[in-house]
Amino acid sequence: KYVEQAGSFSRLAIEFANSVIERITRDRLALSANLGSNNESSSIISSSTTSSNNQTFHPKAHVSADNAVGTAQETLDAATLHAMTTGRRKKLNPVDCWESQRLFCPDYIWADDVLSCCQRGLKSASRHPFLSFSSSNAHYGIEGEWRGINLPPLCLKNANYLSHLVRHVLPDVMSIFKVAMESNANVSRRLYIVKCEYRAPFRAFLEAHNKLKSAPSASIVDQYLKLNVENKQQEIKNKRLKAKKRIDELLRLPHFIEAVQLEQKCEMMEVGMAQMVLPFSELARMLDEKKVKIHPTMPTEDLAALEECLRRLRSFMGRNSYGLSEIRSLLLDLQGVPRDDDTLICRAQIFPFGTYPGKSDEEALILRVLKFMSQLQSLVDLAGVKGGFKVINKSDYDALKSLLQKCSSSLDPELFQAQCEDWYSYVRAQHALLENKAFRSIADEMRQTEIELGIAVASKSALDMVRKRLVALDRERRMRFELLQDIMNDLSLREFGVSIKLSDINKDEVLQLPETSASGVFDQKLVMENELLPIG
Repeated sequence: KYVEQAGSFSRLAIEFANSVIERITRDRLALSANLGSNNESSSIISSSTTSSNNQTFHPKAHVSADNAVGTAQETLDAATLHAMTTGRRKKLNPVDCWESQRLFCPDYIWADDVLSCCQRGLKSASRHPFLSFSSSNAHYGIEGEWRGINLPPLCLKNANYLSHLVRHVLPDVMSIFKVAMESNANVSRRLYIVKCEYRAPFRAFLEAHNKLKSAPSASIVDQYLKLNVENKQQEIKNKRLKAKKRIDELLRLPHFIEAVQLEQKCEMMEVGMAQMVLPFSELARMLDEKKVKIHPTMPTEDLAALEECLRRLRSFMGRNSYGLSEIRSLLLDLQGVPRDDDTLICRAQIFPFGTYPGKSDEEALILRVLKFMSQLQSLVDLAGVKGGFKVINKSDYDALKSLLQKCSSSLDPELFQAQCEDWYSYVRAQHALLENKAFRSIADEMRQTEIELGIAVASKSALDMVRKRLVALDRERRMRFELLQDIMNDLSLREFGVSIKLSDINKDEVLQLPETSASGVFDQKLVMENELLPIG
């Protein structure tokens, strides 16, 4: 009981600390502005689709999130990893960001949000059952604070630290922060208003620019309009056939075929591994729902790892909106890829399967698989131990016994290891394929060809509507830029006494957040603590 409560409290403390770090070091306005992708396709031609959206690539241990182009690690965070108890924040790319997330200018809303987050987390932590084990008048450094509780000395020492932090240090620091926030409220509120004043027109212009860029080229539309006016139907037919032929050629390219075959092989391995793990997922959910306790016949460290493994298995095999099996969440764990980009909780997130810094990626993967299989085998072995599972309701024992037999019959450690090794080899082949520039150009060329094919099959009246829409998009973009220019100039004159003149960007420019040398308020501290800096 105490080990389980200690593990639950430690996870709560880690998640609370991570949440506070994120709130303190990031601008909330920028976070909300960067929600979703800015690569929204226009709905001018309904038949135009982006083929690259259907290509899914899997995560790889030694590929960083910055250059993992098109990896499943990016697509899974909103779908698969969203449902996990320990969530993974989305790793944004520069093309997905409208502005930097770094906190350059603290304001009242930022301070109020940080204070609210700290108060909620502190309230939740102070009410945790683990802290209720200690006396209400306990103080830091008193070894008898958890007197009579059977926990390792290091755990008790850390519990003393956390108790003192939650009950004394954090409330005092939050009181000081609140006083400082209220004493400077007028200035900080004005800063927030100024930041909002220029953000809206800036975002509006970027959206208008992106809409125009994602629309069909005006030159192509004019070309087909001219052919329709001159009634050159045979030439239009030839162009349409040429576009279809080009799409067929792209689909038959060796790189594209190889990518599809690798994806199919990966899916076969994932299905095989998922079928083996599914009974254990059902077992984990049953143990949680029926409040079944595991008899502590193993060392405390192994029991804690087993509890963490069961916690992850409970949410396994739910089907998300993208149709991807959640086996990939488990595969991330087995690769040692943390579900959060902050190094603060990386060790906690890959805790149940171990860390192997001196091993290669493939060797570490095999060792984690063996550790995972040993944990599943220990669950099966507990069925043969008298009192291995403590069932509250005796009527649930038969269902538990049947489920354990199902787990025993499905478990094949050697087969799971072989499938995982094959899957990893296919993943490496996929990422090696991504390094090929010819392959990466297939998606863009296919998109442009499909857009042209959609224009080729359109009637003259439809093309006229498309042309009018392009003119409207261009006019809207120009108007939004003029509005942004006026607001920025007025704001600069009012606040700084300086006139600012903006220059328009090329209509074909790809929007990408540039790297800057400007440091946020807490960037230096994040670097000192080996934390990842927000993008920008």
